[in-house]
Amino acid sequence: MDWTDWFERGAVGRYAACCERDFLERMARERPFRTALQLGMPQWETDGVPCVGRDVMADFAALPFAAESMDLLLVPHGFENGDCEAFAREAWRVLAGDGRLVLCGLNPHSLWRLLYRAEGKLFPNSGRTLPFGRLKAVLEEAGFETAATEWLVCWPLADAPCHAETGLSVLALVYAAVCVKHTVGVRPLDVCVPAGGRPVFAV
Repeated sequence: MDWTDWFERGAVGRYAACCERDFLERMARERPFRTALQLGMPQWETDGVPCVGRDVMADFAALPFAAESMDLLLVPHGFENGDCEAFAREAWRVLAGDGRLVLCGLNPHSLWRLLYRAEGKLFPNSGRTLPFGRLKAVLEEAGFETAATEWLVCWPLADAPCHAETGLSVLALVYAAVCVKHTVGVRPLDVCVPAGGRPVFAV
């Protein structure tokens, strides 16, 4: 059985889905993009962004797109089922300079895992979850820089789903992050150049 139906079966799963989708949609709206792709959770639609598994069939580690062809990749739970190192390298390849990788995943190092164990239940996607510290190291090795992190679905649950930028990792069921592909190069500064003057560049 596909573990992702957990997001529809109970109150905690539905709460988590609401928080994660809010995060993805906020990040998609935060900065204009021309090309975007979602990898993971094809049942979630995010601002019309096409999704692998729903709109296109592809291997996450071998995407059928040219290098530097994407401005935004949305990856809900995409790193949890496969070769995360190969996927990170492929994400780096297809993203353009300053492109953003927006991701979320289940946090196995949290109070929630103990709560599930105390109730004799399996933690969602048990055995396949990826600690955020491990994922961050993989992404940094591929060349990404972590620009923002949010800890979502903190215990105890609030009355209504919401994002929680100041949530504590030990209390959070879900981690969410924005990683940026920074490349070394020369780009023009956004400054006025006097008539007859020379353009100014920054490295």
